[in-house]
Amino acid sequence: MIARDQPKIFQNKIICGVSCVSDGNMKFGINDNRLVRSNQESFFNNFGINVDDAVLCKVSYNTDKFTRYYEVDHSNFNKEADALVTKNNKIAIYLPLADCIGAIFFDDETNSIMISHLGRHNIEQYGGAKCVNYFCRRYALNSNNIKVWLSPSPGKKKYPLRKFNGNSLKSIVKLQLLQAGIKHDNIEISNVDTTDNKGDYYSHSEFLKKNRKEDGRYLIFAMLK
Repeated sequence: MIARDQPKIFQNKIICGVSCVSDGNMKFGINDNRLVRSNQESFFNNFGINVDDAVLCKVSYNTDKFTRYYEVDHSNFNKEADALVTKNNKIAIYLPLADCIGAIFFDDETNSIMISHLGRHNIEQYGGAKCVNYFCRRYALNSNNIKVWLSPSPGKKKYPLRKFNGNSLKSIVKLQLLQAGIKHDNIEISNVDTTDNKGDYYSHSEFLKKNRKEDGRYLIFAMLK
C-alpha cells in the first residue's frame, strides 16, 4: 500500500484504500488461491477489517451487458456485477483491478457508498453515467453531493480508446460522470498510469505484451464507518 496514492477526497469519512503490487495479487484464479486469501487477509487487517466481511464486486465478461448493479446488505452476496452499493457499515465492498478504472462513490448525506468497475466495455455502454443514475435512484440521492475517487489506470499513450477518438479511460469516465451530474470539484483522479509506473501496480495489458513478469490484480475497497 502506497500512502500517497490513497483516496483523499473523502476526508476520512469512510474507510477505503487501494493496494499495490507489494501487497500481492488480490484476485482468485490467477495463482494459488490460498496465497490470494492470505494477501487479502493481510491487506484488510491493516484497516481493522475481517476479510469475511468483504464482499467482492465480481466482474464477468461472459455477457453483453456491462451495467449490472446491485445493492449489498449482507456478506454472503455472490452475484456477477459491475457496481455494488450499500448503506451497511458492517461490510466492505471491494474490486480487483489491473487496467480498468475502479471508482469509489460516497454520499455524505445518506451515508451510502458505491464501488464501480469502469473499463472499455462499461464506458462504451455509458456505464460511468448509468452507475451514478442507479446510485441516485436507489437511495434518492442528489448527484451534486456525491464525491468520487478514480483509481490508477492506463493512460492514452499505451491504452487509447479507439471508439472514443483515442482518448484515455480517465478522460471518458470523467466526462460521463459530469454528464450524470457529478460536480467537477467532487472528482479525484489518481495520477498513476498502470502501464508506466515502475511496477507499483499490476497491468494486464503490459503483462500480455511481455513488459511485466507477473500478472495479478490490485484491489480497491470502501466501507462505511
